Amino acid sequence: MSGMVRVMGGSPVQKFHGNWALTNANIDVISTKLHDYLQEIDVDQKQILRLCLSVEDVLWQWQVRLSENAVCAVTGGTRLGRPFVELQVVGERVNPYEKADAEFSDLSISENLLANLGLSPAYYYDNGVNRLVLQPRRKKLNPVIPLVISIVLAVIIGEFCLKIVDPLILRVLSQDILTPLFDAFMRLMGLLGGVIIFFSMLWGIVGIGDMAFLSTVGKRLVGRALLWTFVTLVATMVVALWFYPVDFYGAVNGTGIVKQLWKLLLDIVPGDIASPFLKGNSLQIIFLAVCSGIIMLMLGKQTENVLTDVGQINNIVLTGMNSVSVLTPYIVFVCVLNMIICGINIPTSLLLKIFLLAWGVEFLVQIYFTLRLAYKGHVSPSLIFKKLLPTYIIAFSTGSSAAAFSSNSRCCNKELGISQKLTDLGIPLMQAMFKPGAAIAYMVLSLTMAEMYSVPINPSWLLVAIIMSGMLSMAGQPSSAGGDVISLTILCLQLGIPMEALVLAIPLDQLLDFKGTATSVWSGMAGLGIVADSVGMLKQETLKKEI
Repeated sequence: MSGMVRVMGGSPVQKFHGNWALTNANIDVISTKLHDYLQEIDVDQKQILRLCLSVEDVLWQWQVRLSENAVCAVTGGTRLGRPFVELQVVGERVNPYEKADAEFSDLSISENLLANLGLSPAYYYDNGVNRLVLQPRRKKLNPVIPLVISIVLAVIIGEFCLKIVDPLILRVLSQDILTPLFDAFMRLMGLLGGVIIFFSMLWGIVGIGDMAFLSTVGKRLVGRALLWTFVTLVATMVVALWFYPVDFYGAVNGTGIVKQLWKLLLDIVPGDIASPFLKGNSLQIIFLAVCSGIIMLMLGKQTENVLTDVGQINNIVLTGMNSVSVLTPYIVFVCVLNMIICGINIPTSLLLKIFLLAWGVEFLVQIYFTLRLAYKGHVSPSLIFKKLLPTYIIAFSTGSSAAAFSSNSRCCNKELGISQKLTDLGIPLMQAMFKPGAAIAYMVLSLTMAEMYSVPINPSWLLVAIIMSGMLSMAGQPSSAGGDVISLTILCLQLGIPMEALVLAIPLDQLLDFKGTATSVWSGMAGLGIVADSVGMLKQETLKKEI
């Protein structure tokens, strides 16, 4: 194999390329070139080490199962400004993350999830070619910095304009430039939203393995993540009843409410495949994704080619989310500037209500998981607190669960005493599926936007808000601001909230995200310890050891 190798999506800008037989010496050469390239593009040193070790392990397996004469084509470069490395070997299918005697394995599940986080290579088999794709993340500026800069600049420029610019010019600026720009961005989010949610949810389901996996430890992990997410949202709703106007009856009696809820549940089933996407019915889109994912799990290897296509489309989806993430500070700037120019004043009491409610519920969630794990392990809650705190601080300061991954893994294994086998699977699975911080933020912001724009809040509306907040928190990419913007857009469309409400919701969501991400990481670590205890994979002596 020579010349330019084929890579997924877009026309790549090639930085280096070579072909090497899979001898021991050449494997070292490939690893060295990969290490040098990742350093050149400013990837974090810990991630470089992890990726190089993963690639070496894959190459050794290909050598053993395909022979030393097999030729590996290696390409590194950028695609749409994003770095990538791809390794290709022609031959029979050799999935390095799959056990020889099993259709799927915990290892393959874990690697799929880590690949979605950008922390591990992703494997594909396409037209007789084994392909390993890495999409390393460059070191990034702390996301709070561009967010704060965008808000401060918007406030300064907005106040300056109010003092020296003619009101007529400001009105033209708002109506003819800022508002259309924001509306165009929202239309783009509405266009992408249904497709992104469908493939994110579908890949999240098929990526967990097979139905046999769901009958073992994975069933507990997935089941607990679902249960804890929706219990958290119900608790959020109960607390919110004291702060938001909820019409439990109105013109409808108790029997009518039951009929409304029953009709709502039945309407989740679509009449055809196309209409949910054309009409933007997110509940029906999620229903289709869940049903498709379960069917693919049941068929197993019979859907192998389809699974490869879904994985490739999901990569496109993730790239789209990351692209939106880059635009988020600019959109926040436009939102805040337009609010100031239009004279929209947000009452301080409203802001206090949002943050106190979201942070208060998140604090209660952290307390619950800390006490539960302390009870299970027969240790002091203060000891659990001290062990979880370092990882929590990393997640809070960066707003990224991926940035806290290494600390998370070390804490779960070395401090909490969770078995390595469970942490390899459980940490990426919990980061992907269990995000109570995001779910709480979506719920609180939905209630706030509905109150501001006089949208009736009734039992059926609350049920939709709970379902959508929970499912969107699971479907969104961890640590993706683009995923948050798309999720908020879908929430507005589904809950009947005017799109202009996003002018306030987007900046607030970005501010809530730092504490929310930290809460999700804290709850995920403690929750994994609780599951580990229930399946006998928690080392009590390690958990009880002082630090």
